[in-house]
Amino acid sequence: MKTQSRMNIKFDGLEIRSADGKRYISGLIPFDSMSENLGGYREVIRKGAFKKTIQESDIRGLWAHDTRYVIGRSKNSTLLLEERDDGLFVEAPLPATTWANDLSESVTRGDVPGISFGFQTIKDMWTRAGENSPAIRDLLEVKLFEVSFGVAFPAYTETEASVSQRDFFKASGADPDAIGVVLAKRETMKDYSPDESEREAITTMIRSLEGLLGGKDEGSRENRDNGEPDAQSTLRARRLALLEIETALH
Repeated sequence: MKTQSRMNIKFDGLEIRSADGKRYISGLIPFDSMSENLGGYREVIRKGAFKKTIQESDIRGLWAHDTRYVIGRSKNSTLLLEERDDGLFVEAPLPATTWANDLSESVTRGDVPGISFGFQTIKDMWTRAGENSPAIRDLLEVKLFEVSFGVAFPAYTETEASVSQRDFFKASGADPDAIGVVLAKRETMKDYSPDESEREAITTMIRSLEGLLGGKDEGSRENRDNGEPDAQSTLRARRLALLEIETALH
């Protein structure tokens, strides 16, 4: 089943370098690196997953998934994508803009160390080590839409974002493993749909999570403007968690 996803990856080596009078930003999307528990399953990107898409797709380089801030584009040769033995290397010359200066400064300071990408799954493989173990999803081939530099909340290792998301589930009484099992079943079992008890549990969980978010709109004004600099990013991370859960019902 083809699904569209976004993955945030911890990469402390996001680099800004200067050459030929230009500044370049670069990073690596690693192969064979196990993600954190994404709600009952974990993901691994395998070598070859990007081979076809970087030859055929017109891929954008963005700042934190924001289409207003385009760093480069593969069609214009302003975004380099090269699949190597250890992962997908990405690099782009920074444009001569004020916001690119801001991005460069934030990356250099280590404030936004993450790299992320938006993709559609073309081929994957699901396995489960044991009944009480999370399912493993191997990404074997993807269609890449965009690569984002300077992501504040990577989710492949122990970070503020993943801690915030777990606290969010805990506060609602939600069981992320239950959702992960449903999602894994949808991928591995032909014509599977949640049974009545699973649907009821998921619906209850969605209502609880919506209550913590302040409703289906992007949260209450109090949530958006509570004086914390990371409030907006935390809220977006929680909305993404909720949207992922909602896919289990459709």
